[in-house]
Amino acid sequence: MKKLKSIGIILISFFVITAFVKNTQTNEISDKTTEDIISVVNNARNENDIKENISENPDLYHGYRGDYEFKNKELIQGKDGKEIVILSVDYTNTTNSQTLPLFSFYLDTNIYQVNNGVEEKLQNSKENLPDEYNISLEDETKVKPGQKVSILVPIQLNSDGNTLEIKDLVTNGEEFSKTLEI
Repeated sequence: MKKLKSIGIILISFFVITAFVKNTQTNEISDKTTEDIISVVNNARNENDIKENISENPDLYHGYRGDYEFKNKELIQGKDGKEIVILSVDYTNTTNSQTLPLFSFYLDTNIYQVNNGVEEKLQNSKENLPDEYNISLEDETKVKPGQKVSILVPIQLNSDGNTLEIKDLVTNGEEFSKTLEI
C-alpha cells in the first residue's frame, strides 16, 4: 500500500512539474519583444550561419526568414489623405517551416524615410489603405518551405522626404540596404 501511495505521489508530482514548465515556457515566448527576438537571432547566428547577401541582383535580399526580390513600387493616397508606398515583392520561404510572408518581411526589415539626411522609421499602413487594397496579416496564407509568392507591402509615409531606405533588421543595413526614390 505504501508503494502504491509513493508511486501516486511521484506521478502527481511529475504532472504538476510538467504543467508548470510548459506554462512557464509558453509565457516566456509570448513575453518576447522585438529586441528579444533580434537578440536571439544574433546569438543564434555565427560566422558560418550567416547567409551572405552576395547577389548579382541589387533588388534581392536574403533575409533571415526568406528571400525578398523587390519588383515595383506604387504611390497611393490613404484613407486619411496621407501617402502610402505599396511595394511589390516576390517572397521565397527559405525556412524549414510555414511562414506568413508579410509578417516575415516586417520581421526581416527596417524601413526609413529619408528627409534632408534624417532617417525616420516607418511602419506598415494596412489600416489606412483604400478599400480596393485588401492587405492583411490576419488573412495571409502560410507559405510552405521553398514556396515563392508575390506580396504587396504597404508603408505609410510620414513626411515629404523623397527617399525610402530598406535595411535588414538584424544589422540595420550592414548586410542589406536598398534605396528607393519615391
